[in-house]
Amino acid sequence: MGRPTKSTKKALPVAEVAQAPIEEHPAWWVYICPSITGVQRQCVQVCVRVMGGAMTESLDVVQGKGGRPGTTTDVQGYVICPPSHYDSYLTLREDSYVPLVTPTWIFRSVLQNSQVLLPTDRFSANPTKVFSSVVMYCVQVDVDPRKVIAALMVNGGGQLVSLPTNAATHVLCLRNSGSDYTQAVEWQRQTKSMLDDVATNVALVRDGCDRFAAGGCKGSLPDMVVQYLLGQCGLLSPQIVSYDWVQECVRQGRRVPETDFSFPDNATPSPSSSANEPPLTLQDLIDTCQKQTIYPPAPASDDLWKDLSQHAPRSEAMVGEVIVFARHIPSSLQVRMRHALEALGAAVLPSHDIVKATYVVCGYQSGAEYSAALTLHKPVVSMQWVAACIAAKAIVATSPLATSLVRQTLYAPSRHHGGIPGMDACVITLSGFSARSSPTRDDIQALVRLSGACYLSVLSSHTTHLLCLEPTGEKFKRSIAWGLTNVVKLE
Repeated sequence: MGRPTKSTKKALPVAEVAQAPIEEHPAWWVYICPSITGVQRQCVQVCVRVMGGAMTESLDVVQGKGGRPGTTTDVQGYVICPPSHYDSYLTLREDSYVPLVTPTWIFRSVLQNSQVLLPTDRFSANPTKVFSSVVMYCVQVDVDPRKVIAALMVNGGGQLVSLPTNAATHVLCLRNSGSDYTQAVEWQRQTKSMLDDVATNVALVRDGCDRFAAGGCKGSLPDMVVQYLLGQCGLLSPQIVSYDWVQECVRQGRRVPETDFSFPDNATPSPSSSANEPPLTLQDLIDTCQKQTIYPPAPASDDLWKDLSQHAPRSEAMVGEVIVFARHIPSSLQVRMRHALEALGAAVLPSHDIVKATYVVCGYQSGAEYSAALTLHKPVVSMQWVAACIAAKAIVATSPLATSLVRQTLYAPSRHHGGIPGMDACVITLSGFSARSSPTRDDIQALVRLSGACYLSVLSSHTTHLLCLEPTGEKFKRSIAWGLTNVVKLE
């Protein structure tokens, strides 16, 4: 099949990375868990500086409660920790919405070379997110099974890409034959030597970090440091697994060893096929990371609205309304909502101007903005409410007398971050809902995702619950024939 087609985006030379300016008062802070030690900690520190952030030993700072003299408190904070220490920082995640991420997050942000931090949801340190940091592509898989794999992968914190790429950490194959499988084996074989090289030269990685830091983190990262980052991200000797690996990870609720689900007789590329392509180099891997869009700036599930500032004429439907966003809402989403709301005539103010707000938008029923809104008797609404207003080009009612119970639930912030305890183990498929049903399919999908469950568009052996509008339809009949236990009504 050959290597994946590369875009025309210009890549920097190997080991050279785009660097954000290191400001005296950084816009974001990182607290590194003390359990991260040695050369891994050195690389995290170097990468934070390369991306323009700063490190702190105070958890108060990452919560926005302080910092250097003269700094504002309206800064983003992050905690980098292993999954084994996730519970130690859970209160920060639940109360202050500080993202808890693995070191892979900052490593891949540097390798991406975009001067923009990657979305944190694909690198969660939450141990229940069994596919965190995984980037997978599938070969030999049909459309419907691919939908199942994609839903399970995303719900588990991973990413499924559509085409073969050496920016993937995992390749899922149904059988150990065919050109795509052979290509994956060849990529694995060629990069295995790079991984072994890192393992035997840890001292060079440590020395490279020391020299780069001593030089003010300017210029090019040493090659061995870049090679270490690639290895830590799983891009050296990527895993080739069967479909059973995904199933077993979901069943056990943990990342199981890939070696138990690899193919025993890996294919050997024919001399003619391997001779047609030069061997993979460190530069090739860097090019792929920099040129291919693996991590979109906003997940598809968050694309709740159209940017009316570009796609529709301006109107005055919301003139006089003043909207304030809670700080825990991702900045990329705030920007998109602000553009759309301003196109409708609304004003969007910073969170410290909450006293002027006519509506306060929160994701959860906690945090400083939520508490202030309750104290000031301000209406508190969710991002789904914003999306509904933009779609209707009008203020959407939230009162029990004017809207359904489902939409009342959607238009209010979630009770707490992370959904309903226990729902993360549920895989829910819908039956009988449509754009014209009451409630609509989109409304129920949103509720499923907000609950923390996995939404699966097709009925599968992974489906734990079939949610039916009525006891009719093909999915309902198949679920009964399969003996699915949890076939439930909407209520």
